[in-house]
Parts: sequence; C-alpha cells; structure tokens
Amino acid sequence: MVQAGLKECKSNQIVLLQFVSSAKYRKMYRLFLLCLILPSCSAFMLWLSFPPFNWWWMAFFALVPLIVSLQSSPSILFKAASGFLFGSLFSFLMGFWVVDTLVQHYQTSLVVASLFVVLALVIPFGSLYSLFGICFAFIQKQSSFRFCLSVASLWVLFEYLKELIPFLIPWGTIGYATLHWKQFVQVGDIGGLYGICFVILVVNCCCSNLVQAVWILRKKSLRFKLIKRVFLNGSSILLIIMIPVIYGNYRLDQFQTRWRSLSDATKSRISLVQGNFNLKDRWSGFGFQNRLNRYLQLSEKKDEHGFRLIVWPETVLNSSGGTNQALFREIADRLETREILITGGLRKSKHSHVLYNSAYAISGKGKLLWYDKQILLPYAEYSPMNLQLGAYRQAPDKFERGSIAPVFNTGNHQLGISICFEVLYPYYIRRSVRQGAQVLINISNDSWFEQSSMPALHLQSSVMRSIETRRFLLRTSNSGISAIVSPTGVVMGNSSLGTQEVVQGTFMFLETRTFYVRFGDWVLIVAAIIIAAALFRIIFARI
Repeated sequence: MVQAGLKECKSNQIVLLQFVSSAKYRKMYRLFLLCLILPSCSAFMLWLSFPPFNWWWMAFFALVPLIVSLQSSPSILFKAASGFLFGSLFSFLMGFWVVDTLVQHYQTSLVVASLFVVLALVIPFGSLYSLFGICFAFIQKQSSFRFCLSVASLWVLFEYLKELIPFLIPWGTIGYATLHWKQFVQVGDIGGLYGICFVILVVNCCCSNLVQAVWILRKKSLRFKLIKRVFLNGSSILLIIMIPVIYGNYRLDQFQTRWRSLSDATKSRISLVQGNFNLKDRWSGFGFQNRLNRYLQLSEKKDEHGFRLIVWPETVLNSSGGTNQALFREIADRLETREILITGGLRKSKHSHVLYNSAYAISGKGKLLWYDKQILLPYAEYSPMNLQLGAYRQAPDKFERGSIAPVFNTGNHQLGISICFEVLYPYYIRRSVRQGAQVLINISNDSWFEQSSMPALHLQSSVMRSIETRRFLLRTSNSGISAIVSPTGVVMGNSSLGTQEVVQGTFMFLETRTFYVRFGDWVLIVAAIIIAAALFRIIFARI
C-alpha cells in the first residue's frame, strides 16, 4: 500500500514537471507577468514618486513595465486589461484615504465608503487607462523614434481627458511628480504641465526601448546592433532631460538675481492666516463670531504700515445668513486703509435661495468684491451621475456654478483668485492671468484630508501654476499647507499641518506673460497631430 502511494506521488510529480515545462504553462506564466505583474509595478512606482514618498526620479522610468506589457500583450483585450489594472490600482493608491474621510466626516459606514471609492474613483480611472491600452494597440508598430512620440502624445491626451470628464479630478498627473527637481520643471512656462508630461513620457519610452533591445538580443550575437540601440536611446534620454535642465538653471538664476536686487520698499507684504478650526467647529453657527474674531486677531499687524494683502482660507465666512453688509463693515473697520483681505465664504443669491461657494475681497476703504466658484467638486458640491455624498454637518451639499471672472480688480492691482480644486485646472488659472491677474491666490480647506498625502498633492498643483504663469502664488488652507510660492515654484514660506499660525512674507505684482500663457496648451495640439499622422501612416501602409 505504501509502495502504491509512493508510485502515485511520483506519477503526480512527473505530470507537474511536464506541465511546468510545457508550452501552455509558459504561455500562462507570460500572460500573468504581462497583464498583472508589470502594470502593478508601474502603478506602485508612479505612486512612490508622489508625496508622501517623493521619490520623484522614479517618474522617469515608472511607466516602463506598463509600456512593455502593452507592447508584448497578444491581443487588444489583454492590453485593455493591463491598462485597467494600472489605472484602477494607481487611483486607489493615490486616493485610498478618501475612505477614512467619508467614514470620519460624512459618518458613512466602511462598506458604503469603500463602495463609493470603487464606483467614483477606481472604476472610472481604470476604464480611462483601459481605453489608453486599446488605443496603444493602433500605434505601437512603428520605428523607435515615432513610437516614443506617439505614446507620449497619446498619454498627454488621456491626461487631458481627466480635465474634460466632469466626474474625474485631474490629480496624479505624472508631471507633478518631478516638481522637486526645480531645474527640470522650469520648462513649464513654455509647454505647461502637459509639456513636462510629454518629456517624461518620451524618456519612459526610450527606457522601454532599451529594455526591449536587451531582452530580444540577449541570446543573439548581434552585439553591434545592441550597442547601437543602447547608444541611440541612452543619448536621447540624456539630451531630452538636459535641455530642460539647462533652461531651468538659467530661469532660476535669472529670478534669484532679480529678487536679490530689489529693495524691500518695492516688495508687497503678505499675511497668510491659518486658523486650524476643525470641520465640526467651522460649520457650527454658535461659534461663528468667535472664529471671526480669532481670524481678525491673527491678522493684526501693528508694527508696520502701508500696503498689505491678508488671505484667509475657504469658507471662513460660512454663514449664508450672516454674510451681510454689517459683517463686511465690521471687517473693513478692523483693516488699515491700505490693507486688502481675501477670504472665503458662502454667498446667497438676492433673488433666490441659491448658494455659492465664494471668495470675497474686502479693503480697508470699505470696497467689497466677490467671486463665485465655477469648477465645483464632484459628489460634494454637485452630483455627477446622480451620485452625491449628501449633507455634511450644517454645510450645504449643493452649490451653484458662478459666472464672474476669476480676477479681483482692486483699483491698483489685479488679483487672480481660485477656490480649492480650481487650481488643478491649468487652463483656468491661465485664463485669470490673460485677464490681467498680477498675482495668484488660492484659498482652500484640506482639513478633510490632513492625515493623508492630499495637502501636499494640492500644494504641488499650486506650485506648477506659478511656474506656468510666472506669478507669485499665495495659498491658504484652514489646517495647512499654506504657502508663498515664487514664480519659479520655490516655496518661500509655508505653514505646518494642523497648526494655527500666520505665514508672513513678501511678494511682487508681475505683468509679463509667458509663452504658455500666450499660446496655452499647444502641446496638446501637437500631440493630436502626431497621433493623427501615425494613424494615417498605418492606414496608408495597409492600403
């Protein structure tokens, strides 16, 4: 009986060895590697290039496994699956903290919060990159040079789709990951965010060409051909990276030299007030006057006189019934004549019960201006796809879109204003500069996400907007991160997370217009032309 068992075991081992060595097993293993492991590696590496890790250098090769997977997948179905896995996993890694936010602040159950993240975040982003994988199939069979240009063009067009699709938020764009390399990202004043993305994708494609060359030719004696491919792709990577770096060094030196040469009298003063009131207190009507008085006390500056800009966060004046003329007069009386206060608050329409998420500009002379938020946050301020988070404490759950230009004309200066996530949209900030904005101001409230990477991610987008437009950007958030950002994207002063403090500093009103401000996202037009040319060439070759 024992011998029979040993024979059966030996027989099973032989069958297993035969299966492992069979072509069917190798094919299954190859598909598992291509469609599961490689896209997952890309998602993890790209995630690591963003806060809180900030391994920004990984962005230059993070997409290589995904590109290799898409190139080697045997069918469109497998390419779509690879793209979906990458997009869904990357979006989850970048936004898994939303689950905790919904449980803690919206009082939803863990199951409901998880289901919401899957439906509103994971599946939409997975579907977007699944479509990218399908489109990839039509442009992959080209020479190395055209392949790099085509894939980079396709990628930036899909990144742009995140701006156009109403229920998506354009975070996690690969260009933001490299903001820590200040010399490299200065080229943003020419090509904007998508120009930087294009360069990064070309580098990723060149790296994938290197991997493919070594893999294909490793068993062959074509040493010269291998050396040639390595040299061409390696030199292309160095050239593509070094040109922006050389330009960036020039722009950084140019600004620093000019800034040092200016006297303090030519610079304007700024106070960013971070109140750090928790979300429950911020929407409690009983403590409204106490919070207002605290903000006014933090804003006082008795040892200096002259022009000063004071910026409070979003929804400080969050009582729609209390934001009346008497309140604005009270605030104006506490300001000096040459001081201007920018703050966020609710605004109710005079002729209806419609609410706006608004920003106010109040001068010491009593002048009042307002701006109503135009790009509303999906699921919280309006309901795309009939999916709404619902009311949050005493806060309204639905706002009306504004129509006023995002620029405050104070008489002497033009202030470009954005509220919270509006700063994620390059075209919107560029529009304010084209309408005359001499400085950019972003008021926000990231206290929903303070224990996550979101405050740092949100600050990154603000930094990119300052580089694109060559404007100082002044940002306040209720619990951080509040910051003064120079036109080169250098943070000249910032607050900590979860603290009550005032960030003091200086800035300048600027009027020059960058190439990007003048011509906008011209990179997207070039990308569309490259894709159209690639498709035409493929179709013509088949005919």
